[in-house]
Amino acid sequence: MNDKTLMTISSIRGIKQYTLPKYLKSMLVSFLLIITMLLVGMFYYIKHLSTAVEGLTQYNTVLTKKMNDNKYISEALAENLKDLEEINSKKLLLERRLTKKNRTTTLRKNHDSNFTTIYP
Repeated sequence: MNDKTLMTISSIRGIKQYTLPKYLKSMLVSFLLIITMLLVGMFYYIKHLSTAVEGLTQYNTVLTKKMNDNKYISEALAENLKDLEEINSKKLLLERRLTKKNRTTTLRKNHDSNFTTIYP
């Protein structure tokens, strides 16, 4: 009787008893132990994954904020670039006018000096 396990099942129809070999009992206990260890391991693995997802969510939030900040900065730079191009075009226009005036003044001085040398 030491190498057998007695299993009793009761239902509405009555009670039945089964005798199981001892190795079957050890296999059943081993199977339940393995299932319990797998469930505990999966619980801790899911907890670890949950923590990792929270970290990634926070990192995503930080990156999104930085991207939005960079978007505002790039928009401001684009506006400043437009202003700079407008100022540069005005500068070129003024430089052309200035060189044109310098040429006319130089021509007048040359013309006046030529005129005074010929007719004192």
